[in-house]
Amino acid sequence: MEFTLFMLRWLHFLAVLRGLEFFTISILFRRRFFAETEAAVRMGAIQKLVPRALWWFRWGAMFTFLAGISMYIAKMSEMGRGGFSIHHLMASSLPSAACSVP
Repeated sequence: MEFTLFMLRWLHFLAVLRGLEFFTISILFRRRFFAETEAAVRMGAIQKLVPRALWWFRWGAMFTFLAGISMYIAKMSEMGRGGFSIHHLMASSLPSAACSVP
């Protein structure tokens, strides 16, 4: 389990770095490029380049989310809570006398 959490942390970390890289490139370089080009070239680049860049950015964000939620689920199962059951959360937070959840 420790190796799995280690790998998930690194996957999450690398996915976050990749997302920041996409964001930085899109803000800094695309902005400068569009400022220097003519209107016809700019429209062609917007129609072809921007949707592709956004596609990669979206899937990078999804990969970051999936890596993070996988870490959370692995940590919860390591702590003895097998999932997202509200009964388990209530049983652990309430006093034992008040816990009569079937």
